[in-house]
Amino acid sequence: MSYNFLDGGILSSLFNCSRLLDLSLFSNHLGQGLPSELGSLTKLVNLDLGKNNLKGKLPVSLGNLTSLRELSFLENNLEGEIPDAIARLTQMVVFALYTNHFSGVFPPAIYNLSSLQYLSMFGNSFTGNLRSHFGNLLPSLRGLYIGNNSLTGTIPSTLANISTLQVLELNSLTGSIPPNFAKQQDLQVLSLNHNSLGNFSAGDLEFLVDLTNSTQLQVVDVAFNRLGGELPASIANLSMNFNILLLRNNFISGSIPHDIGNLIGLQAFWLSQNLLKGPIPASFGKISGMVGFGVHTNRMSGEIPYSLGNITRLETLQLFNNNFEGIIPPSLGKCSYLLDLSIENNKFNGITPTEILQISTLVSVNMSNNLLTGSLPGDVGRLENLGLPSELGSLTKLVNLDLGKNNLKGKLPVSLGNLTSLRELSFLENNLEGEIPDAIARLTQMVVFALYTNHFSGVFPPAIYNLSSLQYLSMFGNSFTGNLRSHFGNLLPSLRGLYIGNNSLTGTIPSTLANISTLQVLELNSLTGSIPPNFAKQQDLQVLSLNHNSLGNFSAGDLEFLVDLTNSTQLQVVDVAFNRLGGELPASIANLSMNFNILLLRNNFISGSIPHDIGNLIGLQAFWLSQNLLKGPIPASFGKISGMVGFGVHTNRMSGEIPYSLGNITRLETLQLSNNNFEGIIPPSLGKCSYLLDLSIENNKFNGIIPKEILQISTLVSLNMSNNLLTGSLPGDVGRLENLDISGLVGIKEVDFSSNNLSGRIPEYLTNFSLLEYLNLSFNNFERNVPTEGKFKNFTIVSVFGNQNPCGGVLELRLQPCSTQPAGNSRKKLVIGNNEATPSILGFFHEMISYVDLRNATDGFSSSNLIGSGSFGTVFKAFLPAENKVVAVKVLNIQRRGAMRSFMVESESLKNIRHRNLVKLLTACSSIDFQGNEFRALIYEYMPNGSLDMWLHPKEMEKISRPSRTLTLLERINIEIDVASVFWNDDLTAHVSDFGLARILLKFDQETFSNQLSSAGVRGSIGYAAPEYAMGGEISVHGDAYSFGILILEMFSGKRPTDEMFGGDFTLRSCIRSSLPEQVLDVADESVLHDGLRIGFPVAECLTKVLELGLGCSEESPANRLGMSEEAKDECRVSNLILGIGNFYP
Repeated sequence: MSYNFLDGGILSSLFNCSRLLDLSLFSNHLGQGLPSELGSLTKLVNLDLGKNNLKGKLPVSLGNLTSLRELSFLENNLEGEIPDAIARLTQMVVFALYTNHFSGVFPPAIYNLSSLQYLSMFGNSFTGNLRSHFGNLLPSLRGLYIGNNSLTGTIPSTLANISTLQVLELNSLTGSIPPNFAKQQDLQVLSLNHNSLGNFSAGDLEFLVDLTNSTQLQVVDVAFNRLGGELPASIANLSMNFNILLLRNNFISGSIPHDIGNLIGLQAFWLSQNLLKGPIPASFGKISGMVGFGVHTNRMSGEIPYSLGNITRLETLQLFNNNFEGIIPPSLGKCSYLLDLSIENNKFNGITPTEILQISTLVSVNMSNNLLTGSLPGDVGRLENLGLPSELGSLTKLVNLDLGKNNLKGKLPVSLGNLTSLRELSFLENNLEGEIPDAIARLTQMVVFALYTNHFSGVFPPAIYNLSSLQYLSMFGNSFTGNLRSHFGNLLPSLRGLYIGNNSLTGTIPSTLANISTLQVLELNSLTGSIPPNFAKQQDLQVLSLNHNSLGNFSAGDLEFLVDLTNSTQLQVVDVAFNRLGGELPASIANLSMNFNILLLRNNFISGSIPHDIGNLIGLQAFWLSQNLLKGPIPASFGKISGMVGFGVHTNRMSGEIPYSLGNITRLETLQLSNNNFEGIIPPSLGKCSYLLDLSIENNKFNGIIPKEILQISTLVSLNMSNNLLTGSLPGDVGRLENLDISGLVGIKEVDFSSNNLSGRIPEYLTNFSLLEYLNLSFNNFERNVPTEGKFKNFTIVSVFGNQNPCGGVLELRLQPCSTQPAGNSRKKLVIGNNEATPSILGFFHEMISYVDLRNATDGFSSSNLIGSGSFGTVFKAFLPAENKVVAVKVLNIQRRGAMRSFMVESESLKNIRHRNLVKLLTACSSIDFQGNEFRALIYEYMPNGSLDMWLHPKEMEKISRPSRTLTLLERINIEIDVASVFWNDDLTAHVSDFGLARILLKFDQETFSNQLSSAGVRGSIGYAAPEYAMGGEISVHGDAYSFGILILEMFSGKRPTDEMFGGDFTLRSCIRSSLPEQVLDVADESVLHDGLRIGFPVAECLTKVLELGLGCSEESPANRLGMSEEAKDECRVSNLILGIGNFYP
């Protein structure tokens, strides 16, 4: 009565058949429970009720069936414990209970069934240990199937005493595998998978060595255990009947034996997910009948042997996640039954053999993350000028094709349209280009289509709209253009993930996207318009990523979509950074999903304040609202979000104090509060943020001392507290240093305490920070000894510019020596060369000025305050109300990261140079602008009468005091001199600007500096640069003399060295040289000849002397030029000539 459609339970009339011997109702639909009346059929020898959806427990009355030899309840829904009455069924040979819901300890009653030959209890919930004398109690067993339960303990060694045992299947056990299984000559199958056998060590595989004596052995399955040690070479000597070896998911090391090919009957070989090394032995090619071969996720290397092509029956080849290399052998094309070829995550190179692409049986091909290329030899088939072979189109049974992360080039072949069975297709991260062929529209079964990070172009492919089964579409990082169709969501209604960001799409977000009820991830960019509020309809939406678009209108209503998203209960991520979103931040964001963890709203125009109840988002991990227009404080409720990792609100207009509760965010790694108006003290509670890497609170109004708790956060890498109102000494100077544990900070790389009111000594412990790359202590009130050990030896790393009275340090810092006079003597002077200056080096500026101050002083760097621009930067006129002074602000063109440290060092040098003909450097600004970029500027005294360039060429020549006086300093620092860098003060005395800036830029970026030399960009303005600079010559005083000479020639001739009249060998210098002395008046500027000279003035003689000075300074060869001392003497002679005759000017 088996295999019928009987239902309604066991007929009660059957229980009247007292002489019934065999009742077989296998595979029906009886349902219900087992009636106790079964116990009345005492003559039964065989009872089979398997596969009937029976429920309930086994009746105790089964113990009455003492004649039973075979009893089966397999694959039902029976439950409970096995009744002890079963112990009375001593004639039983077969007892099958597998795949039910039986529970309780392994039934003690079974140990009484000594006649049992087959015991199958697989797939239940039995617990407890197996008795140690198991094998002695059940000596007749042939098959023992008790896997997939919850047994504990070790494998009883007495199992090896069961001489009749053919099949052994156990799991959930611990300990070792007894080696004496080799005694069982009839053993065919040893299945011990999914246990916890082994100790990850040598000796765990000893049982394999002994099993070579089991001549009937066919299967060994010890996968998913803890077996360690090297794979024994003796496995090559297993039984000639042996056909399945499953050792995957262990900790086996060593290599595969070279003689493994001796196992010619092997059909399946799986050693995946172990620690194997070495190559695939070529002898595998002798095992022509092998069907499955897997060694993925090991550490194997070498090339695939060509002999694998001899395994013509191979269906599955999995070699992924190793270090295999070389080409993919074309011989694999002989594996004409191959279904699955998985060789991803290796180092294979060369082309994809067309032989493989002609295996018509292939269902899955994964060659991703290798070094495959797209060029094929000319004799292996047509390429159609494409990087992918057209033979791909012959794999009509292919369901999965993944060639991502290679070096493929060219276009997609039209023949891909033949792969109509495809469900997954990936070419991600290659160098493919061109448009997507229309033939793709035929792949209507496709579920996954991944093209991201290639060079595809053209309009968004119309063919994709035909793929209505698509669940994941990833086209991120290409050059697709055009609009998305308005009914996008209706055409692709099954999408779960849509990734099309980082393209060049245009238009608005289709509102029909909200109709895709299955959508979980949405990633778009380059679009305009508003964000549709109806995304809230998508209950499965987890990620909404719309960053780097032009969404919003800078106005109220732009954030309405956030209000609606509070209904999306699965939402985890919202990223709308870098848009044009305006309006106030809605308070309702505090009601977002409990699963919500990332909110990125940075770089927009959002106003208002952060809601007080933001702490309701207890799952939040990242919160970024930087670079917006927010006001108000940081809500204290943030302290409830203990798992937050990143928090940034820098560059807003926020104010108030940092709440102490932020210290409760113990997992915090990044805290960026810079460029706001925060005030009050830095709460010591932040010291509890023991995972903090980056603390940036610069450009605020924090006051008080730096808490020592901050300097004890061992994980800190970057610490920036610059431009605040912090006072006191650095921790460690307040009390005894030995009482402060700062050893945890030795991993820090960047520290900036500049522009505060810190005082005292610079702590010696800072020298212990071996990883330090940048330390800025500038513009404070530090004094006394600057350390000289550790990182303080490198002056480019440390800046102490603008402090009250530091001394010592390495020579490059150019600090005054530390005084040995008594401490009570406070009268000190700073000696520089032959000049003296008081310690107040920066005049009325005691502290470094801030970016905000400069921005205000120049009306936002308005063009109306623009004075000029040059190779070093742009100059603005600025009014500083606090000092009631007009200054010139030179904003430097330096964006290189790390330049700040060199900037401070060089500013330190320049501010110490004093000369009456230099434009005085007053102070400097080293800060961050409102976009988060590094900002550096030099603040000079203002020259109200403009530059020499402005005076010369409008022909308004006036009295000129000698700019050459600055050249007495040129032997120390090289400068750039041209008419645009000489300025006039109120009494028309010449001053040279940009003094030493070439040196600054050289410190910033040696490579960029060198590259600019070809156009004389930094070593001198075009026309003023010495000719040797164009050929890579070194900067020298001779080059500066050349520039000065050309300057003289321009001043008295009125002609620029770059005038259009000059070219080739005809230059300003050659023009003047050929005119001396007879035609000197022909080359002189008209204003020199006629503006106010008295009768009798020897114009020609004086002009000749001046121009000869210029020619002598500007000789082609550096060796022939006048030196600095000669130049000064010649200038004096010219001056004496003029003065000796008398004052010819009115």
